[in-house]
Amino acid sequence: MRTLASLLPLVTFGALGCVELTAEEQVSSTEQAINECDTWVCGSNSPVIDSLYFHELNTRGLPNNKGFVVTSLRKGSIDYQLDVEHGKLIGRQGASLISGPALVGAEIRLHRGVKTFAIRITQVGWVQTFAKIPGSVSVLETYQLDTAEIFAGGAPPTGWRNLCSQPPSRENPDVLGMNVAHAVLFEGERVDAATKTISTALDPAWFNIGCTGHALAKMAVNGQTEVAHQLFGFNTSILERQTFLKMVTADYCGTGRTFTISGQPLQWMDWRGYTQYVSSPASLQIEARWNPNGATCINTPRVIANPSALAQQVLGNSVALDILTECGYVPPACNGPVNDLDGKLLMSANPL
Repeated sequence: MRTLASLLPLVTFGALGCVELTAEEQVSSTEQAINECDTWVCGSNSPVIDSLYFHELNTRGLPNNKGFVVTSLRKGSIDYQLDVEHGKLIGRQGASLISGPALVGAEIRLHRGVKTFAIRITQVGWVQTFAKIPGSVSVLETYQLDTAEIFAGGAPPTGWRNLCSQPPSRENPDVLGMNVAHAVLFEGERVDAATKTISTALDPAWFNIGCTGHALAKMAVNGQTEVAHQLFGFNTSILERQTFLKMVTADYCGTGRTFTISGQPLQWMDWRGYTQYVSSPASLQIEARWNPNGATCINTPRVIANPSALAQQVLGNSVALDILTECGYVPPACNGPVNDLDGKLLMSANPL
């Protein structure tokens, strides 16, 4: 078992056997790579319109933090009131309602300043949750969402492209059964991307867009949302969901800073038994145990246990030292067997 403190000697020599950089080159290279990432995880498959990343929209006309305002859900010549209920898009106009496959071809219209955009529902699909409750099957609706700018004169939009900016490969472990071009939606939670926290006040007028592989999609597929609670019986609390968010983004110190990349090998289990390790415990080692404030103990951080060129490029050669500096103290080692949560909400493990 390697702990953060025991990994520090590796920093001096270029951790993980990577090419050693001078201090100036290392800072420059790492900052450049991080600046190309959004506020979630480097390589994260985030929604993006007009070069602006975002993750939530409001169905009642309030702007999100990037200034995008939803005006309607339009299909043909009819404008519907957009709603998201139990993770499903719905359009209402008087007594008329469209949902499910009938949404194909409909467009969420929104504006930002003087610009108008459309998000087209190109496909409607489904995914079974990775989290399981014995004796039941839980299915989420998924959507291929394509976006384009609408110009003056009312001409139909052209140049459609997927709203999700960096779709993973089908072999990427972050996919969790989803179509790589799709996204899941869920209403209620207000998630702060910078701090990786979730507001305790649920607001169904706000809905999240979780592109395949994104931390928000992982929340939905792992039963860590209010929708999963109400619809399927995954009885998680806000603090449990925040714990999951901290874990899946490798926010060890609870500050919002992440120490992982998209596609990083990792397994986890929760105290309720909704998610279990895929591999045998004999082939895993504890990475960390987690609570709503981050990791309560840390052994070998995931990007050190299973290194990659992308992780080294983004996070540099001093991950162990950077975590200690960010936390401001030396987190204790995680003792005990790999399937012992030790009273914590979640445990993550590195494949050997």
